[in-house]
Parts: sequence; structure tokens; C-alpha cells
Amino acid sequence: MPELQALHRELLGRETSSTDSAYLVWRVRQAQKGRIKVGPIERRATGEAADIKVLPLRMTAAEVDALDAGWRRLGFKSRTAMLKKAIEAILA
Repeated sequence: MPELQALHRELLGRETSSTDSAYLVWRVRQAQKGRIKVGPIERRATGEAADIKVLPLRMTAAEVDALDAGWRRLGFKSRTAMLKKAIEAILA
């Protein structure tokens, strides 16, 4: 276990307290493939306000289906990316 934890620390750049060998092997492999973030995790200081607000958005299932077809057709990475771009364009 200490060897796996050391390998995790070396590849990911941060400590782990996990003692699950299967999980650590998976994490190491994912890091080697570039599929997970490597390096220290950046966190806000305690009490520091986030500069982000989450807005609820309610839509019918048909509207979501049309939205999903649209963002895929237009080449966006996600529906959120398309909505952000559309809002930005309207407000500009």
C-alpha cells in the first residue's frame, strides 16, 4: 500500500489517504493516460466568496430535446456552453 500511495503522490502531485488498492491502481492509470487532473487541487480560502452563481432553469422535456439536438448540431461541447454563448450574444 505505501508503494501505491507513493506512486499516486508522484504522478498526481498530491497525497491520498485511500487504502483501496484497486482504486489507487485505477487512479494511477487514469493519470498516466491524462484523463484526470494532475497537481494540487485549488480551493477557495474559508469564508472567501465564490465569484459564481448558479441559476435554476426549468424547461419542458420537448424544449430540452430540441436544445440537445441544437447544441450537438452546432458543435458545442454541452448545452450549458451553448446557453452561455447565446446569452452572451444577446447581452452584447
